[in-house]
Amino acid sequence: MEPTGSQRRSCRCCGGIVQYRNEIDGLRAVAVLPVILFHAGFSMFSGGYVGVDVFFVISGYLITNILIADLEAGRFSLWRFYERRARRILPALFLVTLCCIPFAWLWMLPSQLVDFSQSLVAVNTFTSNILFWRESGYFDAATELKPLLHTWSLAVEEQFYIFFPPLLAVLWRYGRNATLGILIAVAAISLALAQWGSTAAPSATFYLIHTRIWELGTGSACALLLKGRAPYRSDLLAGSGIALILCAVFLFDEATPFPSAWALAPVWGTALIILFGDRATATARLLSRGAFVQIGLISYSAYLWHQPLFAFARIHSLQTPGKWMMALLALASLILAYLSWRFVERPFRRPDGVFKSRRALFGTSAAIAASMCAAGIIGHASLGFPNRLSSEARAVLATNMDSFERGVAPCWDLAGRHDAGRPCMIGDVRRRPSFALVGDSHAGALLTTLNAAAAHRHIAGRGYTFRSCPPLQELVSATAEDGLRACENLRRRFFNDISHDPQMPGTIIVNARWTLLMKRRGFDNGEGGVESVKEWIWKLDLADQTYEQRMAQAFARSILAMVRSGKTVILIYPVPEMGWNVPQQLAREISRSGKIGPASASISHQAFLERSATAIRALDAIGEYPNLIRIRPSSLLCHRVEGRCVAHMDGRPLYLDSNHLSDAGAALILGQIMGNLTRRDHPHRSTNHHQP
Repeated sequence: MEPTGSQRRSCRCCGGIVQYRNEIDGLRAVAVLPVILFHAGFSMFSGGYVGVDVFFVISGYLITNILIADLEAGRFSLWRFYERRARRILPALFLVTLCCIPFAWLWMLPSQLVDFSQSLVAVNTFTSNILFWRESGYFDAATELKPLLHTWSLAVEEQFYIFFPPLLAVLWRYGRNATLGILIAVAAISLALAQWGSTAAPSATFYLIHTRIWELGTGSACALLLKGRAPYRSDLLAGSGIALILCAVFLFDEATPFPSAWALAPVWGTALIILFGDRATATARLLSRGAFVQIGLISYSAYLWHQPLFAFARIHSLQTPGKWMMALLALASLILAYLSWRFVERPFRRPDGVFKSRRALFGTSAAIAASMCAAGIIGHASLGFPNRLSSEARAVLATNMDSFERGVAPCWDLAGRHDAGRPCMIGDVRRRPSFALVGDSHAGALLTTLNAAAAHRHIAGRGYTFRSCPPLQELVSATAEDGLRACENLRRRFFNDISHDPQMPGTIIVNARWTLLMKRRGFDNGEGGVESVKEWIWKLDLADQTYEQRMAQAFARSILAMVRSGKTVILIYPVPEMGWNVPQQLAREISRSGKIGPASASISHQAFLERSATAIRALDAIGEYPNLIRIRPSSLLCHRVEGRCVAHMDGRPLYLDSNHLSDAGAALILGQIMGNLTRRDHPHRSTNHHQP
């Protein structure tokens, strides 16, 4: 987001003179408060993230106004422009970033410190948006725990500042109308890309500049339309603008495709206020009130402070901070914002203030940025300084997704590399395969243990497993990502093989994250563990049914296709989800108290049953078949008497993260699987291992 305004910044341009518009500062308050409350977790502000879009429009408007004033006065200079940006943006940004470093050192686990170190480099090279786009992969940590996540929007603006001023200087030679026409054309293309990308590549569309230019360009167009005059006066249109913004704040949520055509509401709402919010309108008078203006003045610092406060509170606590704590932290961000505005932003902004020369400003800024980049590189190279932790905590953290990814790499690389989809070999590869493993990463979590056990018993199998790839024929990819196309190819190959391949093994082990498929959202365990699921990547043709009805139907059709092929099907029921990253939760508890107990990082058995009830009913409804064997991991991981689902056994984590079984966890159910694989003659009856 753009820094909050001085009188020079919240402006209208009249004959080369930049005049103050205090209602624009008030509009900043309307933008920043929902962003803070959204990140604090207040569900009423489910669309509070649109405040960033409001800031983009304001930034485009103000920057274009200033550039036009300089161009018309004949004083345009890129060095001068970048000096102003540096004075406004860098001091507070450096302050907040430097304040984060000691807390990161004290409270972060090694993997978190590695991520933070990467973000240190990205913040100081204005590439945060690229970093967080690249980190938005399948196993990425929860965004709520990233103190510098919010700097992605600063990176977008800085990238805009690099190319826009020289471009405007060139276009301005051809007059206002030509410049306006080109800006509108570019904005239209950017909006079209955003609309397409919101479903085809949602992460890239959210973070990268090519789908945000239209928002900044809308503000620039407003500046060109108002060139040389005050805003138009229309209570209706200005009021409609504020209504559009508020509707987006309260009605949008994380499921809203964004920034797509839905973003027109906050963007055009902001544009209407800029264009038609004359000081005499009720909207402008409201936004010009002292409280709004003051919050608007400190909004840049408030934006900088809020995310680190929230993230470090969540990192330090073993449970998610409550609403009152988050409200106090939101208030603290405003207090810190006022202090940094008063004692950092204002003194550094003035040319006659702390830095009286451009050389001193740029030299000092470069030195600070280089130092933080160096710190980030060292933190990354050191793997997060794991020796900060006790040996017990390090041992727990050794169970993680890195080992999982190494274990599945041979299968997943093969599946992702071939257009036709190709299974891998499991166990003793000299033997003819007698079983097949099919499913998503929950099936993948069994690979390492199953591979070793099969090799030891001199049996072999095929692996039809790939990330985010449930074994359901009717699912259709909601995005155009390469991994999903590979999944569809592998899934097509599997169902073709069970019908037409005479060499297809006679036993199929099928596993998937059934509960997430049914619920489409991460698990809140009710004890502070809230799993973040970034985006839903599959869709179903619902016809006249509810989503859960159609998903249950998809479960039945695909599993029955396996059963009716004559194969013996070993169906693994839902693994209890935990809500929090188990190794990290255990390591934090060790760091706090020096030990863990039997119930550490566990969850309520009742919470598991309530969460998984729909998925379990759907699997039960498939019916009884002689060649269908059911295995229920919850019978081994959950204790009815104690009422808990355990997360570790004798200090060994049973999970790699919040839902994938570790090798120790997989070993618990492996006995039931291997007993069926090595039994030469299956007793043709439906087997239910341990009802939940």
